[in-house]
Amino acid sequence: MSLCHAHWTVRFVISRNFRFSISLDAVKEKEKKKKKKKKKKKKKKKKKKKK
Repeated sequence: MSLCHAHWTVRFVISRNFRFSISLDAVKEKEKKKKKKKKKKKKKKKKKKKK
């Protein structure tokens, strides 16, 4: 029982991490596209402040 359960949890964690890494990659790709668009437009906005 315990061995089977441990194997299942490991598989679950791996699949979760795999999905998480894919979503991270997708976010990075979106960020790259956003940065490229920002470079093309070159508009200065002083309303947003990053803390």
